[in-house]
Amino acid sequence: MNETQIAIMGLVAVIVVGIIAYYLYQENKFKKMVEKNFNQATNDVLEQEQGVVFENQATNQKSSFQSSERSVEAIQIETNVELPATANLDPLLDGPIEINNPQNDSLFAKYEERKFPYADKISAEFDHVIDIYFAKPVKIKALPEIAQFTNKTVQIYILEKNLGWSLYERAKKYQADGIKVIRNIIDSDGLATSLQLNNLYNELSNFASRNNGIIRQNDLELELRRIQQQLKHVFDIQLELELFLLNKESVEVRQLDKYFISSGFTNFDGVYKYSLNGKTIFEIRDENGNPLNESANYQILSIFAKLHHHANPLDVINEIFDFAENYMQYFESRMLSTNRMLMTEKEFSALDKQVKNYINQCNRKGLSLGSEIILRVLP
Repeated sequence: MNETQIAIMGLVAVIVVGIIAYYLYQENKFKKMVEKNFNQATNDVLEQEQGVVFENQATNQKSSFQSSERSVEAIQIETNVELPATANLDPLLDGPIEINNPQNDSLFAKYEERKFPYADKISAEFDHVIDIYFAKPVKIKALPEIAQFTNKTVQIYILEKNLGWSLYERAKKYQADGIKVIRNIIDSDGLATSLQLNNLYNELSNFASRNNGIIRQNDLELELRRIQQQLKHVFDIQLELELFLLNKESVEVRQLDKYFISSGFTNFDGVYKYSLNGKTIFEIRDENGNPLNESANYQILSIFAKLHHHANPLDVINEIFDFAENYMQYFESRMLSTNRMLMTEKEFSALDKQVKNYINQCNRKGLSLGSEIILRVLP
């Protein structure tokens, strides 16, 4: 090997080392940028991501909701850092709000006297509630833009002087005695973090301070941890049932509508829902799961039910088969299974067994079917 070849090999080696060093530098620079701007350790995301896999997904596909025990732990550590005495931040509550000022105590007592008529819309477990009360009525033209602090549903109510509570409307002027902000902390996109709740509270705290008001919030720190544990199993328990009705001849929607309405269904833009005690038991759609077209005729209809929405899915099965029996007596038709085979005693027994096993599986995981967390995460 001559000197020229050795020189070329040395040059190539230097170039390769340089490229590797450059990419390592860029990766390290990117990680530092992420950690600085998003308060999140990149190692937690890249190495500890634990996606919840749906039962009906391919084994190599993960759901859009990702959970990471280490990333959650990092957030909790970050939001519990001891702050200097001069820091102008309200700490997260480790217990119920304590109002040490007797004057504030008496003001919130007056606030409580004004009965909130929408109390049934609030969940002590799954809603972040912030109350602001003003010693004297305050003119409000606009509230802080809180959308930047949350991607969850937020409802704002205003306690108007001499008028009582009403839902907040943008661009409307108020003479307000108080404000109640209700924010959903969990939905199908996942769970809010302590840091997000704290940011929202601090923004409204500043608003209250500028208007000589007092503020409080409900304690959700322990609830967030409990819900995080439950979420490990919630996405695994989704169970939707689809059966079919096959008419001998196509039937006009006009006839179907008359029958469904007389049988206790409600028409929601072509989707016929059967409900009991205000809760949808099952729905009737076309064979592809679409609403019925009022100008069309149908030979096949689908029956759709979300079994995880109900405390006892077997009750839903019974309601569906009671309806189907009456329907088949009214229209000359047959019931089909999920795979569109004629529903026989064997098919029914298999369905019954599957649902019972499903209920037992949920009980073993400590999940209550039909509970509020399931309704919010799997609407």
